[in-house]
Amino acid sequence: MEQHTKGIVFQTIKYKDDQIIARIFTKSLGLKAFLVRTSKKGKSSTAAQLQPLTILELNVKVKENASLASFSNARIAVPFSDIPFNPVKSAIVLFLNEVLYKTVADDYQNDELFDFLENALQLLDHSSRVRNFHLWFLSQLTKYYGFSPIEDDTNSELEFFDFVSGQFTALRPGHKNYIEGHYKVLWAQMLTTTFDQMDELKISGAERKGLLEYLLHYIKLHLENVREFKSLDVLHEVFTSETR
Repeated sequence: MEQHTKGIVFQTIKYKDDQIIARIFTKSLGLKAFLVRTSKKGKSSTAAQLQPLTILELNVKVKENASLASFSNARIAVPFSDIPFNPVKSAIVLFLNEVLYKTVADDYQNDELFDFLENALQLLDHSSRVRNFHLWFLSQLTKYYGFSPIEDDTNSELEFFDFVSGQFTALRPGHKNYIEGHYKVLWAQMLTTTFDQMDELKISGAERKGLLEYLLHYIKLHLENVREFKSLDVLHEVFTSETR
């Protein structure tokens, strides 16, 4: 079976000297592992196409009962003009890329998630102020994973947010997975802030870091076998250096 589709590169792993395994989230077939041949001489155009979260168009061929698929006629569908040259945006992409390949299961297919990722990456590339982009992205991502925090008009009046139930509540939960006080207020603001309003979310570097840690904790609670994110330290370092 062969079909033309778009795909977003999630991960590449060296397999042999001239081969890599690329995990690509395709729109029509979901997340697939591909065996890709690369050139030993100079810089391969294929390697350039397989940078993290690159959006491709490609012809995908999947053989029945085969663990690895293949593709041909690949080309970059949406060239990024700023992400490769902007250290903050590049760090955000590396971090979000790690979150995605550690949380999306093989063969998982979701048209709406694909469209969200494609649109979000273009917003990141074209936007001039992106310090809160990853917070908006992760809070939106929970909607496509099926455990979005429940929002209503009483959120600001309730004292706690329960990570387990995903709800704001007036009663203190009987476990440790909740927030209250200042961070509960920031959490409620973050959930109701649109992308265009993210720059208006007035938070310090420490608050940004705290909200991110809470978001990742929330995601880990609702997904099995999610490990630590190695690129998180790089993201924090880039943000810190930008304020020096």
